[in-house]
Amino acid sequence: MALSCWLLHGRVAACPELSLGSIEATLWARLVASDTSGVARQNGGIVRTALRWLDIVVYLVFLAFAVQFGPRVTTWYVGLCLCAAAVPFWFAARWQLGASFSVRPDARELVTQGLYSKFRHPVYVFGSVAWFGALLILLGWRALIIWLVVVAIEIVRARREERVLAEAFGPEYEAYQSTTWF
Repeated sequence: MALSCWLLHGRVAACPELSLGSIEATLWARLVASDTSGVARQNGGIVRTALRWLDIVVYLVFLAFAVQFGPRVTTWYVGLCLCAAAVPFWFAARWQLGASFSVRPDARELVTQGLYSKFRHPVYVFGSVAWFGALLILLGWRALIIWLVVVAIEIVRARREERVLAEAFGPEYEAYQSTTWF
């Protein structure tokens, strides 16, 4: 937590706004600001892409840890099945979002193909299920408490995104909303 607070604020302090997205944005900003040679700007596409997928990398590391050290009880197997079912859809949703992915709500392009033709927020839906599976592997049913908090946060984020998209795309987004779930 102290490292995350330093990354966000340059000091150790309470971080109520701590999230993986804010860490990604801060890492990118610090990298570009500290780069006097321009290498980060020249290779910005590579660095930005790496930071864009940081949450997936963190998840995979956590999942590997959970699988290795989680107790082999029923919840371990249930969690593993949830991960196996959700992760491919989560990764596909991120891939389909492409350059429209952003840490903060941003209306770059209205993506309506692939998983986005059925779900408005497949990254949140499948990512939440994948994280629940990984937490279940490690923590058992206590993971449900953590997952419910994560789901509440994801719903707030999704609603914020919907307001930005509705403002930017108007009737086109309303029509899209009427044909998709969450």
